[in-house]
Amino acid sequence: MRDRVRRRTVDMGWFRHLAVLLILGLTALLAIPARAAAVQAPSSWDGTYLFDGAAGHTAGGSPIIYHYTLSIRRSASAPCCELNLEGYQQNESLRCAISGDRQSIDVAFTTYANGSVVNIYGIAIYRPGEPLFRLAWQKHGGRDE
Repeated sequence: MRDRVRRRTVDMGWFRHLAVLLILGLTALLAIPARAAAVQAPSSWDGTYLFDGAAGHTAGGSPIIYHYTLSIRRSASAPCCELNLEGYQQNESLRCAISGDRQSIDVAFTTYANGSVVNIYGIAIYRPGEPLFRLAWQKHGGRDE
């Protein structure tokens, strides 16, 4: 099974935290209402999706950059989804649940990689089942992206 890798770099200026809004690879991604977990995304979404962003510079002139990696793999019973967040003041790994169809998928928080629902500081930033973002295919110049 071949991994698909998509990369897009966007200057977001105001964007610093995943809790507000994420944009990954293929399209603009918006937080949405949770869907029924019974609808599983098809294996056509299996792969690795990358997003690099920039949010300007610090007062000292250092660039504020971040890298998000979404990995979706099919396991024996359900998809396995992990979101790694790295960059300026951020280094987290989240386990996620996905649902959707061939056209779009919704990514929702499950736990942090260590199985906890609180971060390393003991703060619950996300609730289990809380939607983080949606990935959707769009037509550009007659082809899907």
